[in-house]
Amino acid sequence: MSDFSCQKLLGFVTVVVFAFLSACSSGTNTMPPSTTTADASLIPAQPPVISTPTPSPTSLPFTPTPTAQLSTLVLTPTAIQKFSVEIPGWIAYTAILEPGPSVRIDIARMTADGGNQAWITETDNDSLISVFSMDSEWIAYWSFDLQTQISNLWVTDLETGISKPLTTEGVIFMSPVSWSPDGSFIAYEDTYSEDLAMDVFRVGVYDGSLVNLTEESPFIDGAPAWSPNGRWIAFHSNREGQESETEDIWLMSPDGTDLQNLTSKTPSWSDRNPAWSPDGSHIAFYRQGSASDSISSADLPGLWVMNADGSNQRMLVPFDTFASEPPVWSPDGKWIAASDGVPEFSDIYLVPAEGGGAVPIPLPGLERSVCWSPDSSALMLTHDDGENLSLMLVILETMDILPIELEGWGDYCDWTF
Repeated sequence: MSDFSCQKLLGFVTVVVFAFLSACSSGTNTMPPSTTTADASLIPAQPPVISTPTPSPTSLPFTPTPTAQLSTLVLTPTAIQKFSVEIPGWIAYTAILEPGPSVRIDIARMTADGGNQAWITETDNDSLISVFSMDSEWIAYWSFDLQTQISNLWVTDLETGISKPLTTEGVIFMSPVSWSPDGSFIAYEDTYSEDLAMDVFRVGVYDGSLVNLTEESPFIDGAPAWSPNGRWIAFHSNREGQESETEDIWLMSPDGTDLQNLTSKTPSWSDRNPAWSPDGSHIAFYRQGSASDSISSADLPGLWVMNADGSNQRMLVPFDTFASEPPVWSPDGKWIAASDGVPEFSDIYLVPAEGGGAVPIPLPGLERSVCWSPDSSALMLTHDDGENLSLMLVILETMDILPIELEGWGDYCDWTF
């Protein structure tokens, strides 16, 4: 692959990390406008009502852009893995191909063995970082216009093959989005301000309505994660960081109200990247900082988990480095795949959700972007050996690691039933 092609792809891969670090370093020390911070006991019984349009093919707010139905890849894999057990579901991933003088970046799908590969997007733009809706009817992804150098959020209806943009004014940060459980909304992080202060946005899939949920905060609000029951959006924010600018894990209702700080008692540490357990009872997150910053030996940097109301915070495994991607729960809630660093030097560990020793993925090089099979029997991750990006399948029971043969590179996977 040419130097230009490598630079182009690596720019996509690292844009979220470097942009977020820039945003963190550009914060201000003034206090934000007052917000409501409630005790966990004040969590309302029901969330505020958000009008949800009835899904209908005729309710698309933008002129639909037809795409071809999922068609067999022209470039077939050179080998297909064979397994003794059947692993269910479909995997979407960012496919990076170089069939000619320029790189093609589109969303493709496949089964766990690398077979049945087909395009999901086939456009002149670059499509990347896809996420399935909970019901597997839609897939969201970022579309980067090579002519204007502007990216926007798009969705594709997987049954009809019709695609449409949900944002049209341009998005700076391309990071994985979070779907509402009913598939009506998507939450994502971005900034439109000159100082790169991050905000959490909610966009309607059917009506295109766009709302800045954290507009009142001039600080960093990011990494939104929708709760499995749809009542809450967890996110991290440094709105109460004061001089140290440390971040906490917060909850808010889907309309941006009922703000609650779940980790306010750790002023010397940054709590980031919340991830809900499949049953919604717990939130995993990274607690980051230097151990010398805290008197208590209990407040060590690493992977932490807490009850959904912020109680019973406990560390599962210590990590000393900055982690850029949220931890990923297995669908059965028994395991958490966690990263111990930013993509430049990251490794993936499997951590028992109930506590216990972390199991490293024994691969040389770097790993990131984990997705689990629907039956929790396997996971797939991106592997970077310093020269190529590839997808690796890990069988949980045996810890066998199997490379998926692709034409070109594969990155940023998501797995659905």
